[in-house]
Amino acid sequence: MTFYQLQARLKNGGVINLNFEDLNSSLNQLVEIDQFTNPYNSWDFLELASTHVEHEIPSMIESIQIAVKGKEFCYSACFKNPYLDAIFNEVSFTSIRHNQIPINSDAFIEMVEFLFSDLEQKGDNFLNNYPYKNRFAVKVYRYLNIHPLSEEDLREQRILKQEIIHEMSEYKVYRSLCIYRKSLDRKKNQIPVKKKRVEIEKPLETIPTVFRKVIYEDEEDGLVTQYASNWENSNGEEREEFLSEEEVREMVKTYE
Repeated sequence: MTFYQLQARLKNGGVINLNFEDLNSSLNQLVEIDQFTNPYNSWDFLELASTHVEHEIPSMIESIQIAVKGKEFCYSACFKNPYLDAIFNEVSFTSIRHNQIPINSDAFIEMVEFLFSDLEQKGDNFLNNYPYKNRFAVKVYRYLNIHPLSEEDLREQRILKQEIIHEMSEYKVYRSLCIYRKSLDRKKNQIPVKKKRVEIEKPLETIPTVFRKVIYEDEEDGLVTQYASNWENSNGEEREEFLSEEEVREMVKTYE
């Protein structure tokens, strides 16, 4: 069984294990850790963590992360994600013990409806905002690239849809969709800041700005670049997801 460990990453680059035996007897699995951290916002969790470490440590904590035994990468911790809450409120831990979400649960069915409704919009949201390159994403990309002109195309599309739903039932994939969906909500709720217009006596020359999307490649097993996408290495193991600026502020970082 894979062993997960909740950790605090310190400003000096070190890490310390966070143990909450008095509050939870077992935090060895990813789903157990998520169920423990998700009821908190990041700052409240920091306050809780400060009561379980030595007195000089709290001021040194830079971020919270989830390490995987025997691996050189880590997962982001989840805080106040309503879509994780939905599945946790409906499904008992024993039902997710083998890292599978029950496909007949209301939360799962609703997530499937959300995803395919999202993909019907030409997949723009997914292609631009889902920050993982995993098997699930590859199947979605294939699904979006099918333009059904024949019965064979329709059959391939139906098969891919079932494969996508099957991938979604894996807890790590479902979790990634919860994070993706929360990031979409955050963008929808962003209010643009109106800047006061400044009168200029002389027109200024416009200097075009070039934007470049940087893709980090995982060239060696065990090498993780900060803010990298969820690349797979040669063993098919997943790397950590891309983190938005707000998630970084919520103390989510990876090993460098």
